Amino acid sequence: MVADYDGAWKELLEVYFQPFLEFCFPEAAQRVDWRQPVVFLDQELQEVVRDAELGKLRADKLVRVQRLGGQEEWLLIHVEVQGQPDPRLPLRMYDYYHRIRDRYGRPVVSMAVLADPQPEWRPDFYQEEHWGCRLRFDYLLCKLIEITPQRLEQENNPAAVVIAAHLATLRTAADMQGRKLLKWELTRRLYERGYGKKDVLEIFRLIDWLMVLPESLRVAFREQLKQYEQEKSYATPDKHRSAGPRRRPPGRPVSDCPAPIRAALGRPFIGRRAATAGSEFAAVGVASRGADGFSVGSGSGSLVARPLMCTRVCCFLDSQPPTVSRTSRLHRAVERTVRRREEIVEFDCA
Repeated sequence: MVADYDGAWKELLEVYFQPFLEFCFPEAAQRVDWRQPVVFLDQELQEVVRDAELGKLRADKLVRVQRLGGQEEWLLIHVEVQGQPDPRLPLRMYDYYHRIRDRYGRPVVSMAVLADPQPEWRPDFYQEEHWGCRLRFDYLLCKLIEITPQRLEQENNPAAVVIAAHLATLRTAADMQGRKLLKWELTRRLYERGYGKKDVLEIFRLIDWLMVLPESLRVAFREQLKQYEQEKSYATPDKHRSAGPRRRPPGRPVSDCPAPIRAALGRPFIGRRAATAGSEFAAVGVASRGADGFSVGSGSGSLVARPLMCTRVCCFLDSQPPTVSRTSRLHRAVERTVRRREEIVEFDCA
């Protein structure tokens, strides 16, 4: 089973950048003015490194942040998550630092997250010397397998949960039953630690992205999760539903969406956009045809994978409260639809 490390880590960095920095690079996090918005410069980063070879097991982010302490200055943070040992990493970190610094003329802080399972691989600087001319570039480093299980358990931090899922995925590459048990423990922890519903949905989606299970175990896990949600009243109990057979509501045309949602979703955009749905609509989103993936935003939380330029509007009518299991069904339905290259998507996920 292949986990999507790249997609999960890019999403984690974008959605939970502050928790990520506080957990992996706490000293740097203390110097950021989090009262000011952070700006993700994904397109700019691609332009800076356009001639570089981007591997599948890497995730890069360039983020503009404000310094703490009343200084009206901003700086750039470059984060690279490396999923496997790569001898070119030190040179690449220096190369990106130099290119970003040269383009913006602003201070740059370079950070590398080593997400591989090799304990002996720990490069934290680049150095070269020719005829007495010497250069050394040090960057911040976080080696995930060096994080103790006790710290992952104690930290009430979304990034810690996702990192725990990443490490569990590495440990259970040949043990799917063990992975299912660990996945359940991490998922249950989301409910027990008091995360809001939006965070539960978002963090679970990242866990689900990483901890891929074979079909039989995936079905068993979903049933276990569904039962747990019903017991915890995260899903609507059957006794509160109307008597008689339940009919699935039909998909609604885009024109039936409330005007503010139509206005927000009717124009092209890149990446994430959450829309507050009206009382009748529990999930409203957009998708576009293309090989790169899909993007969906909803009032109950944002479902996004492989952000791309979205040009087609689709609307999902879901009359039931959103839960982890229901949200994942919507997530997979959109994925299937976009893969079929349908230009306008209208269906329900009740």
